[in-house]
Amino acid sequence: MSTNLIIPAWSTAVLAMLYFALAPAEAGGIGGAEYHGVAFMLLGLFTPAAWPRLQLVTVWMGLLALAGIIEIAQFLMLARRVASAEDWFLGAAAATIGVICYRIWIWLYARVQRERCEAAEEPTPPPPAPR
Repeated sequence: MSTNLIIPAWSTAVLAMLYFALAPAEAGGIGGAEYHGVAFMLLGLFTPAAWPRLQLVTVWMGLLALAGIIEIAQFLMLARRVASAEDWFLGAAAATIGVICYRIWIWLYARVQRERCEAAEEPTPPPPAPR
């Protein structure tokens, strides 16, 4: 998937997550740690793909900040949303897992590409720059 498609899809996912996290239940808001965890794992996986020039630690710290901002917003809102430190910790853990999965995916992709080049007896492409 090209970056031209990833960024709009990523932006839509972030906006949807913010809506579901901050909207009151009667307006379609969804609560629960499982949704929070899935959302942040997916963001941890796809944010580096949408913004490949950012270092992984920057992506990870941004996702931790986003999880914290959501919890602070829920605390300050009067729309029957409940802030939870557990949700923030879960978001942090899920974002960490997502970023690690992305790094493993990139490593495996580079390995397969090197093996294909070696099988075709072509020169090996340089490895991706470490983040």
